[in-house]
Amino acid sequence: MHSRTPWWERLAHVSFARKRPLAPSARVVSTATFRELLVDETIRSERSGHLCRILILYTSNGADAIVPMEGELSRTVMAVLSTNLRKTDSIGWYREGTIVGALLPVVEGESSLDRYHLLKRRLSNILRTELPDTSDALRFKICTHEDVLEFDR
Repeated sequence: MHSRTPWWERLAHVSFARKRPLAPSARVVSTATFRELLVDETIRSERSGHLCRILILYTSNGADAIVPMEGELSRTVMAVLSTNLRKTDSIGWYREGTIVGALLPVVEGESSLDRYHLLKRRLSNILRTELPDTSDALRFKICTHEDVLEFDR
């Protein structure tokens, strides 16, 4: 007999502290491909009236400058994203080697900003557990297609 407790509540007590494989998912795309997907999704979302969101992750130094995301850090970030996002989401480099993006298209009924902020908090907690030495340098931002342009400078 199946429990009537929703799956997300049953997972609330599961520990995500285990190490993930460092190889990024096959769904991780290059900057050029990610930008093309972003343009296509922006057009689709404007037609539907549901704005897509973009999750931006980057590392920053003490002066809040964006610094390259290399080696184990980038592999772990990509692996965490690929195992915690939906199949409809796209993961890639917004700026190659420096800024990771996750395109989060809206599925009907999921347009609440609260859902995006819960996702951001969950990913932040997982990454802080898996990357304790660099977790203070990780930055997350949920953007619209207009907000994300600030990362083009």
